[in-house]
Amino acid sequence: NNHNSINSNNSNNQQSSPNFPLSLRKAAHSLKQGTLSLQDDEILGAYLLTLLKHEKKRSRANSNVRCAHCKTTDTPQWRKGWKADNAKGYAALCNACGLKYAKNQFCPFCYFIYYQGEDNFTKADWLSCSTCSRWVHAECESKNLGSQPNRNNYSCPDCRSLALPLPLPLPFTN
Repeated sequence: NNHNSINSNNSNNQQSSPNFPLSLRKAAHSLKQGTLSLQDDEILGAYLLTLLKHEKKRSRANSNVRCAHCKTTDTPQWRKGWKADNAKGYAALCNACGLKYAKNQFCPFCYFIYYQGEDNFTKADWLSCSTCSRWVHAECESKNLGSQPNRNNYSCPDCRSLALPLPLPLPFTN
């Protein structure tokens, strides 16, 4: 008779918490009784880590941070972008856009982030730096220079700022 009451309790427990596996319910019971074994501890630890992982994903999804380039709100890691115009710090970038930004894969004038090998590049829209191969919007560079840039031997703003004057030739001595 006592055996039947234990079985009925187990079936009631199983019905009241159908989402939890039996091993987790047993581990929780051991924790309540103060008889937690190493195996029970590992089961509860794995369960809690899973809960934390899902909570972290949920809080990221509910975040009001939005990528300054692609406008996503879901990313495994937020990265720092360019200095924001509104003096509130730096633009927030999602992981993908932030990695491209860190590799200088963006127009230095309008901050448009591009992907290497992107199919929608047209030669009329972009300039390629002959020194570092960085792409710059032709329109942005024209506005910056006040004239049309030389497409055949173009240097991006970063390479132009690093360009050193050529050294003077040494005088010929005998």
